[in-house]
Amino acid sequence: MFANFSSTEYRQTRIAYRNAIVLIRQAHYALHDYITIGRQSTVSTGDRIRIENALFNSFYYFERNNSSYTRRNGTNSNNRFLRDYGYSIDSISRNLNQLNRHATHYEVQRSWSDMDGDDFIRVYESSNDLNNVVNRIIAYSVRSRPHVHTDQRSREHGNIYLNSGFFTLSADHQIGVIIHEMCHTVLRFGFSRTTPNSNDTYMQDNGYDTMTLSQAIVNPDKYAQFILLLAERSLL
Repeated sequence: MFANFSSTEYRQTRIAYRNAIVLIRQAHYALHDYITIGRQSTVSTGDRIRIENALFNSFYYFERNNSSYTRRNGTNSNNRFLRDYGYSIDSISRNLNQLNRHATHYEVQRSWSDMDGDDFIRVYESSNDLNNVVNRIIAYSVRSRPHVHTDQRSREHGNIYLNSGFFTLSADHQIGVIIHEMCHTVLRFGFSRTTPNSNDTYMQDNGYDTMTLSQAIVNPDKYAQFILLLAERSLL
């Protein structure tokens, strides 16, 4: 089931992982400054607009474009909208903080036999692995039971498994996949003990743009989309 990374795969995974960490950190601090009294004055008008556009086009897409809301408040009432729904930004900010704190605990192991702690692992796509072959799963994650490493480094979150389809994606899409999987392992979004990632709603799914706010703030692709939009990149 497991395979070692080729040199090219190893390099791609390490680059995507490092870039994911950088973008998670940037998104965390940008949103933190945006909502924190005393820091808001440091956010330029351009950055404020970029943050709000990223919020509206990811987490708030359905609520912002809901016809009943538009009828009540008008199409350009961004300030009113944020007053009505701004409570959720605190939850999003806390989740970004968690990702920022724990994302660096992962390692890309060149050899699967070196697995320890929270690792990226290369998986074979064999005829016996129906989940990967039939459903063409690009990546998936399996949580471990929380405990403290013997060196007190951190709590384990679980491994992230990458199939060959991951290495055919664009660089930005690879970053998005890594952020998505970290939402499962670090934030515990959508994780089923028996069927990992079974209740995901992905960006290409019909229900993605009609998710309510309560659904959106616990959806991994919404975080990947927000983080990439903020960096002016694309998940597609």
